[in-house]
Amino acid sequence: LLNQPGSFRIVDGCELVSWWHRRTLIRSASRCGRPLLLTTHRKLRSGPPVIAELRPSLKRFVSIVAQLQARSHFQIDSTAVQQSFTDSNGDVRAALSRLYDRYEVQRLKLD
Repeated sequence: LLNQPGSFRIVDGCELVSWWHRRTLIRSASRCGRPLLLTTHRKLRSGPPVIAELRPSLKRFVSIVAQLQARSHFQIDSTAVQQSFTDSNGDVRAALSRLYDRYEVQRLKLD
């Protein structure tokens, strides 16, 4: 599939690999003539240029959590949802991870 015309590679969480590996990925894509999309969850000191920077909002985060909780018997209160977002400095992945930990503690207490 990667050699199909119009195909490209996506590497999510590129900040988790070493700078050497990032460099190898970029050079490999360049040699093959295939586009490469790298996503990061923090700014990198070196690498390709940034084409978009997304800033999640509390409103959107609350909406995401509400959708995730729609079919659940266990609900996390809105104050905890807001606090998780704030404590995670707007990092949705980290905030959801915090909420999941809280959800599991609550679920285990009720089981």
